[in-house]
Amino acid sequence: MDLKITSEMSVKIIYKGLFATGLVISSLVLFLAAFEGLLRSGLMDDVSIHWIPERYKSLDQHIHQPSAERFRRHPYGFNGPITSLETTGGKSRIVLLGDSFVWGKGLPYAQSWGRKLAKHLQRAAPRIELVEWARNGWSTADQLEFLETTLGGRIDADYAVVGFIVNDPDLSREDWHIHRKKIDWNMVPLKPARAILPNTVDFLTGHIDAILELATDDFGYGNWIRFLWSDDNLIHYRFILQRMKDFFKAQGIPLLFAFTPQFPNAAYFLPKYKKMAQILDELEIPYVNLYPAVAAAFKKESYGQGFRELWANPADGHPGDAVTSVLADSVFAYLQDAGVIRRLAAHPHPPVAMRLGEKPLCSLRQEFALNVVRMDHYELSKGKSYNRIQGVALEHVSPHVMGVQSVYLSIGGVEWPALAGLPLQLKFPDGRLTTINGWFALDVPAKEMPNPTIDHITVVSKKNCKMVRKLSPPLRAKDAIPPNIQPPPVVPISRVISMAW
Repeated sequence: MDLKITSEMSVKIIYKGLFATGLVISSLVLFLAAFEGLLRSGLMDDVSIHWIPERYKSLDQHIHQPSAERFRRHPYGFNGPITSLETTGGKSRIVLLGDSFVWGKGLPYAQSWGRKLAKHLQRAAPRIELVEWARNGWSTADQLEFLETTLGGRIDADYAVVGFIVNDPDLSREDWHIHRKKIDWNMVPLKPARAILPNTVDFLTGHIDAILELATDDFGYGNWIRFLWSDDNLIHYRFILQRMKDFFKAQGIPLLFAFTPQFPNAAYFLPKYKKMAQILDELEIPYVNLYPAVAAAFKKESYGQGFRELWANPADGHPGDAVTSVLADSVFAYLQDAGVIRRLAAHPHPPVAMRLGEKPLCSLRQEFALNVVRMDHYELSKGKSYNRIQGVALEHVSPHVMGVQSVYLSIGGVEWPALAGLPLQLKFPDGRLTTINGWFALDVPAKEMPNPTIDHITVVSKKNCKMVRKLSPPLRAKDAIPPNIQPPPVVPISRVISMAW
């Protein structure tokens, strides 16, 4: 009898436990569903910067998509037209080095501060061209590697500006996400929950990350920034700055660092800028601190949660349109006040035709494969149409086949230097692929090509002699979007041989 009673009690306890568990689970499900509904209503969109609502993510993706396409169609992954490493005819050149701030992450194309600075220069001094060499995630070390390795250690410029941001002292040479402790919230077990409750999952995981960042000294972005600005890391970073100074000094190119904050937070930026200024002063590298201009322009006590009103868009904390205008205006004012614009405008480079005229013709013993493969007319961004010219330029100096030194395109009687020495994949009949630097490309603004035809191509060989190939009939642009240039184009070897001359 006692055993029976005990058994019945056990069953009742189990049922009660299951009921209680079911009640808790049901209550939790109802709570999460209600919380998801609250988050989707938009009432909590700006209550915290530690989560990004789904509708903000959709907006960010819409803005980013054209930039991503430009990235894929540029051999260096820049967010803009393909430009030559040489100055164009009769102009001086300013090179703007940077990362996502200059690249324009989170912004429509025209709103980055580099493009706004280029507009200022175009209005004030048409003889000065500005080219942007920037890529998302680049540090100062990455920029230096691009200059020394990718570009071969020499550039054709008259002035250089480095857009400096607070994560530039990163020396890891890889994505910073790899070098900090983090939780992978995209893990497989969370995928069903994320599919049903995307806002709730992002809200909870975002705030867990924020708590862990405060509770630890090695988790999250903020702790990573603190490491970058530690005395030990800055000692090593100083050598990178010294090498960059030596690079530009060896070529007689003045160098300027521009400190570019994205919001007016004195406690965050000023101690870092003070350290950076001390290092640059010791190295005798000129700099301009743009924090006072940003602080003066945005004097409200609060700009939404975490200055979200100043963001590139509600899902991206990079500097927004209002901030990039201040950065561009301030750098332009500095260049004016320092006499840089006046000096560069007064001493442009000789026209390309004059430079080419000094080159001797190559011996006929030299063999070249030279041709324009395609020429496309397309819209790079809204209202900005370009003609992209691409082709092959190889020279054979037995026993080697290599890319030529330079390529020039004659368009309407004007010589344009192309970006040469880009990777090309030669395909042999047996299917084998060989990579060689024999591709060239260039974007020319359509408004500067009223008669968009190419008359002839001129190449300068490794031995510094030139060869000219006349195109008959002249090549005209076709209305088409150019193909991605990453990975390198593939050209059958038979076609290259047919281009030989």
